Amino acid sequence: MGRKKDKKIRQKREKKPQHSQALRDLLGFVLFGMALFTGLSLWSYHPNDPSLSTYISGQELVHNIGGLWGSYVADVLMQIFGYASYFLPLYLFVCVWAVVFSPHFLSSSRRVFGLVILSFSTTFLGGLAQPNPEHMPYWGGALGMLYRNVGINKMGFYGALVLASTLMMISFRLSFGLSISLMVKVLTRFGQACVRSLKELCQKSWNLMQDFYAMLASIASKEGRKIEQSMEQVFQSQENVIPIKQKLRIQNSKEKKIQEAKKEKEQSLSLEDGIKSLKNLSIVFPNKKEKLDEHSNLPSRERTTTEVEEKNTSVFTLPDVDLLDDPKVEEIKIDKNELLENAHILENKLKDFGVHGKVVEVQPGPVVTMYEFEPAPGVKVNQITRLNDDLTLALKAMSVRIALLPGKAVIGIEVANRKRQVVYFKEIIGDSIFTKRSSKLSFAIGKDISGMPFVGDLRKMPHLLVAGATGAGKSVSINSMICSVLYKSTPEDVRMILVDPKMLELSLYDHIPHLLLPVVTDPRKASAALRWAVSEMERRYRMMAHLGVRNIEGYNVKVLEYLKNQSHTESQPAFDGLAQEDKVSPDEHTGKLPFIMIVIDELADLMMVAGREVEESIIRLAQMARAAGIHLLLATQRPSVDVITGVIKANMPSRISFQVSSKIDSRTILDANGAELLLGAGDMLFLPPGTSKIERIHGAFVTDEEVERITSFWKKQANPEYNEEILKPIDDEHSLSVEGDSEEDQMYYKALELVRDHGQASISMIQRRLRIGYNRAARLVERMDDEGFLAPGESGKPREILQSRFQG
Repeated sequence: MGRKKDKKIRQKREKKPQHSQALRDLLGFVLFGMALFTGLSLWSYHPNDPSLSTYISGQELVHNIGGLWGSYVADVLMQIFGYASYFLPLYLFVCVWAVVFSPHFLSSSRRVFGLVILSFSTTFLGGLAQPNPEHMPYWGGALGMLYRNVGINKMGFYGALVLASTLMMISFRLSFGLSISLMVKVLTRFGQACVRSLKELCQKSWNLMQDFYAMLASIASKEGRKIEQSMEQVFQSQENVIPIKQKLRIQNSKEKKIQEAKKEKEQSLSLEDGIKSLKNLSIVFPNKKEKLDEHSNLPSRERTTTEVEEKNTSVFTLPDVDLLDDPKVEEIKIDKNELLENAHILENKLKDFGVHGKVVEVQPGPVVTMYEFEPAPGVKVNQITRLNDDLTLALKAMSVRIALLPGKAVIGIEVANRKRQVVYFKEIIGDSIFTKRSSKLSFAIGKDISGMPFVGDLRKMPHLLVAGATGAGKSVSINSMICSVLYKSTPEDVRMILVDPKMLELSLYDHIPHLLLPVVTDPRKASAALRWAVSEMERRYRMMAHLGVRNIEGYNVKVLEYLKNQSHTESQPAFDGLAQEDKVSPDEHTGKLPFIMIVIDELADLMMVAGREVEESIIRLAQMARAAGIHLLLATQRPSVDVITGVIKANMPSRISFQVSSKIDSRTILDANGAELLLGAGDMLFLPPGTSKIERIHGAFVTDEEVERITSFWKKQANPEYNEEILKPIDDEHSLSVEGDSEEDQMYYKALELVRDHGQASISMIQRRLRIGYNRAARLVERMDDEGFLAPGESGKPREILQSRFQG
């Protein structure tokens, strides 16, 4: 019986929600209609519509959308509640939502009571806010006016305002659960946002006022008018463009005015008033100094021949610069307005990322234009260096490189020119910077970003490592370096070993008299040549030690003194005796030692074939060969860590990187980023020795025809004298294998004696006693086993020896 009663009760409970849901839906429709009708009636309320108090029979004009009933409803609500009655449709819509979707919302008397208080508090505030209580309709209606009269008489205006506001706050808490702390937070944040907006508005207004006053001062100043008139004449004569070989220097306008008062002959120009970021700056055009003096204008052959005749040490003639092609006359010009616009874009774009500062100097070059940007105090360097992609997009340039400028409180922003200038080899060779160099190993590299020739010296480097991707200009640069040495040195001064595994790049230099052997294309012969260079280095060190000198220059000076004074009776026999002891012959002409320049065009190929031997020879030469006059020039198109090892890089501080494919390759060769942003076609980064300052250089372009003319000039003077001793070990491989076998046999016999004395053999014992590597000790044990000296072994135990085999 009990179970049946419970079942009936559950059925009644299940049926009850169905009936109540239908009633709620019906009530919701009724409330929705009331809310919509009331809202439309209030929205279209008109004071001249008929009402219950002012109805006139026969009146036909009704403005209210709800008609006559709508005007009655609106008039009653406005008369009682005033403008607060507009909240009534909102309350009805809330009731619709609560009845249909959330029946528990109005089940609480607290919420209903809160809505009632909200309605009355709104009415009270409307009555207090009425500016002129004598006019109808009242803002708070009759209730509002009643509260106004009573409240002001009893509590005063502010007391009545505080009471109405308190009632509204209580109604929000009861109706919607809004806590005081939350409302305070919201109001506080809103106030803070208003204050920030007000500050930004004031700051922008102040900046606009400053810009406006600065523009007026610039226009009104007498100096500014003089500058503008003088520079208009200059640019009219130059068709409003600036030659690329000039520099643009941007300075502060105040400093510029002081300079003009002292020197009226300097050219200057006020920047455009429309460029806001450069409004207080001016541009100075310093005249470029002449690079060629009277001595440098002479052909290099005449100068060098004179020096050779004075020393009387050479019978060779150096090539003339006329063998090279004349540079094509191309006057590449840059629009002044374009430079100013780019500077303006740079400042604005950096400002968009929160980086404030100004452009203080612009240096146009043959390939790139450098903008020196002075950051404002508090700006970090990495905020600027990471924006190169964004600046490239803003300037519509091919590439933008950002780098620090040591010694200056600015950051260099290098922007690629839209049209680049070709740097010709003859421009560098014919310049006084190159011709006045006394070093026999000076070579032309190219021009820096300002257009000045850049010359290197392999004696000071003392070795050079070159890397770059295919087609970046690496081989052309190597050709320019070799041709530079051919312009500076005779075969008596410099001898060369050229290694070209690719068999194409250095074939033009074959059979010139500077070569110690034909151009090497076989990696095995290249390894043998490097081993010979190591032995030659050691031989030269012994000869220099015998004469008490520290380097090859001191050795050659002593030899020349011996020849000049003809005092060979005491010193020269000792030299000859040393030469006989070392099985070498002194130089047949002067007895001096020439420099040896070893050029390897592709190091990666040699490292793949004979990596260990090549690396050992290169490391020894890089560490010790400078004083002996042997210098390396290594090039590779794969700057990975397995080719350019840490030891090689540590001993070659001078490095050149052309365009590479990634930042990893750039850090491998230069220990810094930036090479991946180069433009190719000879654009390079040069790391000089003894410093971390990286120079950007545009390599000199030399054609194959020019190289052929230079090499033909030398081939006509003399035939090459090859040193056959260099590759002799390759021709006598059997002797090398015999020597290697004899050395291995000696170690093997020592190991046999060792295991015979101990009565057993193990790899670890042989390795420990003979102090050799594990692999070599394992090979010795395997050889003993093959020759029958060891008994069959057990796992983890030393091998027993066969005494009968030792006795036999």
